[in-house]
Order: sequence, then structure tokens, then C-alpha cells
Amino acid sequence: MAGLRVAEIHWTSPPVIGGVETHVECLSEQLRDSGTQVDMFSGTADSTAAVYRQVLDIEAGQPTTEHLTALVSELSGYDVVHWHNPQWHKPAVTIEVLQRIQDAPGSVTMMICDIHNLADDDTQWRVLGDDRWTHTLVHSDFVRSHVVQRVPARQPAVAPLALTRTPDASPLTAWKGTLVLQPTRLSRWKGSHLSLRAAGELLDEGLDFTFVHAGAVNRVWATDLDEVLEGCDRWIKADRIRMISYGWRQSWSAIAQADLVLHPSADRGIRGEPFSLSAAQAVITGRPLVASTSGNLPELLTSYRPKRLVSPGDYGELKTAVREMLTAGYGVAAATDTALGRALATSFASAGQWHRAVFAELASASSRSARC
Repeated sequence: MAGLRVAEIHWTSPPVIGGVETHVECLSEQLRDSGTQVDMFSGTADSTAAVYRQVLDIEAGQPTTEHLTALVSELSGYDVVHWHNPQWHKPAVTIEVLQRIQDAPGSVTMMICDIHNLADDDTQWRVLGDDRWTHTLVHSDFVRSHVVQRVPARQPAVAPLALTRTPDASPLTAWKGTLVLQPTRLSRWKGSHLSLRAAGELLDEGLDFTFVHAGAVNRVWATDLDEVLEGCDRWIKADRIRMISYGWRQSWSAIAQADLVLHPSADRGIRGEPFSLSAAQAVITGRPLVASTSGNLPELLTSYRPKRLVSPGDYGELKTAVREMLTAGYGVAAATDTALGRALATSFASAGQWHRAVFAELASASSRSARC
């Protein structure tokens, strides 16, 4: 469909760091490369990638009628509005926008609900189950199974995530011993309290490594790790435990440098790891990995050999697995692991083409329906 216009929406965008923020920016770039007209909207006032709209600002209060009207008028000019995690942060705003767009005279805008993360929250599920969504997307069978179970009328398609590989220089320099990297956001959900404690105790035992934790600047979710960080103070001062932040463009080189990657997401059940771009990057770059069996991780890593899987939230298992990987060796990526990495890389690189095809078909179907 020529001249397809798409609005990509998420509550936050870079410089806020996260998997959804990364996907939306990369997807928008890939869609533009395919000839699609794309605009990104978010509630991040200092965004480097998206147009700021106060209605989407999670730190602002309830939007005024004037702001809502302006946003709806703006979005009604697009063929497709692709809203990522619309159920989070301000669900009442999402419902209001859906209703206003539906009520707009002659509106044929397709409203696509893209579900990245889940929670057992009735208000959020009312948003996800709203019948004004034209189409629903998810990014793993793990998330899809929960959506279908909770909202049987929804049959979401499993869409590829977008992540563009870049040559940007690594932010990691001058470490001592083996380099162990946790490339996730610093949070209890990602198991940071477990990995930091394990790193400190293994350094106490005399193992020679430097543990680097990414995602230290957390602008959305409370870290709640002060006590854990205080316990690591000795090793932080010795620069054997290091907290840093970097964007997705530097993530490729950072992960490729690591001798061992950690991804100990701690939640079980519905709040489990929904996909994990950084674990997939570890596979693509052939890095040894210690990960939990939270959410999609065991499915993602099922055939990947240089790994250890541990139970979500199990500190003892995590510490033992890291010790074994550091002392007994990591294992070497085999041909099947390389093939898995290539498949993931291809999926990330072609996500824009996949989404454009879906958007074009939905928009075309809507146009035919409007003419009938």
C-alpha cells in the first residue's frame, strides 16, 4: 500500500533504556527504510527519538481535554496507530483515546495493541480485552499463551522484535580478570539483587573477575537496591563491581566483549521475562550465558549449549552456576548455536518488513470495508 502512515506510540522512549524503547526505535527506523511514513510519540520530554506528547507523560497528571483532543486529532490522520504496552501506566488515558478515535467522523484508523509485558491486574486486562483494538501483537509464545487464556477472543500474532546491529564502540574498558556482564536494567525484576550479591561473595572467595551491571540509570521503575549496593561497596570501590549505563547501539559491542553474560530474571508466572533482547544478543554473539527459567528464557535458549539455566529467584542456584562457569569453563558454541544466532539476527533485521506487510494488509482491508 503506497503512502502508508504509521504512528508508533509508547509511554517512554530513548534516552530511557529498555527493551520496548529499543524495539520501537529500531522498528521505526526499519519501517522508514522500507518506505513507510512513521512518527514516534512518547511521554519522554527529552526524548532523542520521539515526539513528546503530555498525554503520554507518566510523570504528568491526568491530561486536559484540550491535550486529549489534540492527540486524537493528530492520530486520526494515520492509517495505523501501533501502541506498545497500552495497558501500563495510564490505562484510563488509553481507553479515552480509543473511544475518541472510534467516535471521530469517518475514522478508518487501525488501532493495534502490542503487548510486551504482562501483569495480573484487572484494569490492565480490561484495556487489553477492549474490542476497539483492530489487531493484537505479542512477541513470544509465552506472552501469547497468557493472553489467549485470559482473553479467549484475542488471537494475537507473534511478531518479531526489531533490533538493528550497529558497530558503535563498547563502553567497557580496562577491567581486571574475566569480564562478567549483566546487560539488563538494574532492578529486582531482572534479578539484580541476586547477581550483585553473588558477585560480591564470589569475589570474597578469591575468584578473579570484574562484574559489570548495565542499566544503572533507571528513570521509570524504582531500583530498591540500596541495601544490596551497600553490601557490595568494598568491591565497587575496588572497581571489581561496576555500574554503568549505555544505549542499545553500544549493547552489541558490550555483550560481544563479555566472557560471561548473566540474565537472572527473578519473576515466575505471568510477570516472567517476556522475551529478552539481551539474551538473544548473547546467543547471536556466541557468549556463554547464565539465565533463569523465567518466562520466555527457557524457550529462547532451549537449544543453545554454552549456558546454565537456574530457577527464577534462586540465589543458591545462581551463585553455583556462575562459580562453575568461571572455574570449570563455559563450553563452546557449536554449529547449531551459530545457526540459532543467525536466525535471531535475521528476525531482528527483518522485523520492519514483517510489520509493514501486516499494517498494509490491515489498512487495505479497512479501506475496502469503508467503501462498502
